[in-house]
Amino acid sequence: LEALIRSGTFDNFGADRAVLLASMSEAVKTAEQNSRSFASGVHDLFGEIVPAPESQDVYANFRMIRPFSEQRRLQEEKETLGLYLSGHPIAEFLPELALITRNRIDNLKAEKSVQLVGGLIHDIRVIKSKRGDTIAILTLDDRSARIEATLYGELYQQNRELLRADAVVVVEGVVVADEYNGNGQLQIKVRQILSLQAARCHYARSLSLSLHREHLPVKSLATLAVLLSGNRQRTATLTSRDLAAAGPGRISKPQPRQSAAVEDVPCNVIVRYQGPEVKGSVVLGRDWRIYPDEVMLQKLGDLYGPANIVLNYS
Repeated sequence: LEALIRSGTFDNFGADRAVLLASMSEAVKTAEQNSRSFASGVHDLFGEIVPAPESQDVYANFRMIRPFSEQRRLQEEKETLGLYLSGHPIAEFLPELALITRNRIDNLKAEKSVQLVGGLIHDIRVIKSKRGDTIAILTLDDRSARIEATLYGELYQQNRELLRADAVVVVEGVVVADEYNGNGQLQIKVRQILSLQAARCHYARSLSLSLHREHLPVKSLATLAVLLSGNRQRTATLTSRDLAAAGPGRISKPQPRQSAAVEDVPCNVIVRYQGPEVKGSVVLGRDWRIYPDEVMLQKLGDLYGPANIVLNYS
């Protein structure tokens, strides 16, 4: 039953898969009770006395459960059916990837200059060269086409944890024609590879929050401050006044956020406010610049609505 829910078999039952999973035990219990009633004849004797109202919401006790995200819904389909049934996991990120990269895979051309390419890792092959070097060959898919991307030696070793099927990545490399097989197909010689989250932290320039007056009670402002504070830029330089105020042992050297060669760049936060009689934009101060990771974006989307949270890449 659980596998059927995760695969989408019961999507027409009028509830999200997360709600169906949460209510599964109660549904099974109710079904068993009804089965016993039918077997004993109780249903025939009393079943029509108090008919159940047709408008009753059988999922009322579970409506507060958070629905599955698009990515989890698709992943559940892949795990239970072996394929994506209701969509493609990269579809959600294509508008964002279009702001980071210049071309979709089907528009790539062989060039000497470095290009950025975004895609989902469809397949991974690891082979050894004649000299004994390890080579990873990724098949990237962005729904327009597929292309092979090759990582050699040290670059592969540095990014092994990142290389997993169905991960969305951005690769930086040179697009060349496949001369070895002589088929003219294009491939990428990778110089750097980033997860989508790392690409956001490196390329995003600002985060815009579009807020209306009804979303800005005092408590909501405090919640916003807490959400942003967990991802704020760490101050690189500390003055003697900072050290004195903190006291001995209270200040530690800022740690890098990731070990990749590409450095994270904190982005500004822009609040676009709209009220009944006034509207305008406020850029939060330098100390409130943030690194836009997935968890924070999800929480902001839950609080203010996903359509009101926009990462700007220019």
